[in-house]
Amino acid sequence: VAVSFDYHTSCRSALMLSHVVSRSEDNPAYQSHRAAVDDAKVRWDVEWPEYQPKPFTHRAVLDNARDLPSGGGWADPELTAALRAELMERKTYFDGVERT
Repeated sequence: VAVSFDYHTSCRSALMLSHVVSRSEDNPAYQSHRAAVDDAKVRWDVEWPEYQPKPFTHRAVLDNARDLPSGGGWADPELTAALRAELMERKTYFDGVERT
């Protein structure tokens, strides 16, 4: 019996599932911190000028900022003018294409 497998459809399905999980409030640490985002507006390339999420950074991220003497150093520090300038220099990719 031949089984048909569509890699791109499977990846999209997995991606949408991850977005459903990441948008839930099941984790008590994120309750009341997440903005409601419907499926049609999940992708970053969807225009949504009214989107104004509340700023939130989990304590685990803050405690592991790379500029601290303790912690894992795996997180960027809180946003400053210097970090904003650094972020503007970083390369971003979406669907394998560099974005500016």
